[in-house]
Amino acid sequence: MEAIQYAVSVGSWVRSALKWGRRAFWFFTAGLGAALTIGENLQKLPGMISGTLSALQGLFGG
Repeated sequence: MEAIQYAVSVGSWVRSALKWGRRAFWFFTAGLGAALTIGENLQKLPGMISGTLSALQGLFGG
């Protein structure tokens, strides 16, 4: 009888571990995708900043 209870508790533990593992995997892949997108935008950022600065200099006759 105890063996059955043990098997059931192990089964529920495994199920919850798989559920959390899947959540962690999705969270990781979503975070990785966001990080890659942010990285691409950061590479474009210096050009955007210098473009904005030169536009401002042009506006103020710098």
